[in-house]
Amino acid sequence: MTRQASLSQFRTFSIFKTALFYVPILVIYLKQVVENPVQIAYLLSIKTIVALIFEIPTGIIADHVGRKTSVMISLLLTTVSLSIFLSSTNYHLLLAAQALFGLAETFDSGAFTAFLHDNLIAEDRAATFDQALRDMSFWSSNALFVAFIIGSFAFSRDTHLPFLLTLISMFVAIALLTTIREHNYEPARRHGKAKQEIFLLLRRAVDDSRAMSEFLVASAFINGIFYASYLFLVPLILKSAGVADRYFGLIFALAVFAFGFGAKRSDRIGNNRKFLNTTAPLLAFCAFVALGFFSGGIACALLVIFLRFIWGAFNVILGIELNRMVASSAARASVLSVSSALESGISSLLMILFGWMISGWPLWVTELCIGGLFLAGGFALSLRAVPALKIR
Repeated sequence: MTRQASLSQFRTFSIFKTALFYVPILVIYLKQVVENPVQIAYLLSIKTIVALIFEIPTGIIADHVGRKTSVMISLLLTTVSLSIFLSSTNYHLLLAAQALFGLAETFDSGAFTAFLHDNLIAEDRAATFDQALRDMSFWSSNALFVAFIIGSFAFSRDTHLPFLLTLISMFVAIALLTTIREHNYEPARRHGKAKQEIFLLLRRAVDDSRAMSEFLVASAFINGIFYASYLFLVPLILKSAGVADRYFGLIFALAVFAFGFGAKRSDRIGNNRKFLNTTAPLLAFCAFVALGFFSGGIACALLVIFLRFIWGAFNVILGIELNRMVASSAARASVLSVSSALESGISSLLMILFGWMISGWPLWVTELCIGGLFLAGGFALSLRAVPALKIR
């Protein structure tokens, strides 16, 4: 197998594992099968809560049992969850299905990136990792773009069809994963005190290294603002701007494409750290200020798409920088999982905060405050330069 063929396998696998046809219609489906709005809120929040709880433990598991195995577990859990959605409308079973979705994400989070990174190192192509990660983000976003549009049309024909299409895509992803070879890396299980070494690194990340802890928290804070505002506020913003429900799917699909395009074009950015702590937060601030003052549907839709473009570039550059900071392959997935866990926790708190703000303030005031949060996060991120961490 050629090295290029190996990278092509990763790309194709990434496309199928992220083709989530059901995402744009999930809330609409839940409204049809669950009458109580509070129960719908629980169904949506349980996924994030489970991800927060299990993010770090599953990252440590990935460093012990192998990244490929961890990603496979993620896919298998996803198929079980989708099967529940296809076979039942019982509230408690749906709650379990959403929890499984959250758990599946934690097994994939960090592990897939570490899997790709260490395979490229083993193939003497470590220098291509940055571009490879950008390509993965770009093609995965394209897959979501197509899946969102197809899923919306499929839902109009049969409410279960988007879940079935996603299940088929997961089976294809499982088959593709079995063909990708996992090269040897410095696994945590080879060390006599592997668990102690991993926790030593994590302790250094959050205690001994003030610069690293500040970077992890500040970067997760900015990513959390992007996630919470997009998931919770964007639909309200579009609705208040008079955008018809039937156009939501198209806008979200275009936003996903913009995310991937931002990731793809991020290689044009000369100074990664300056973009993370200055350019991206400033552009996000300007976009939310504009959302606060523009009331037209088209203008709001374009600003939402622009925000996703900035988020795509920010997200992939952050992934590149985090991988550069962690010099030890033995605990890379664990440290990346710390970042993801922080993001999950922060985004959950921010959604609660945004809900409280909207209940008492006009929407435009909330949008201005979110812009201010972006600036605060960028300032915190600029405080320190972070050296690579190594296990002693």
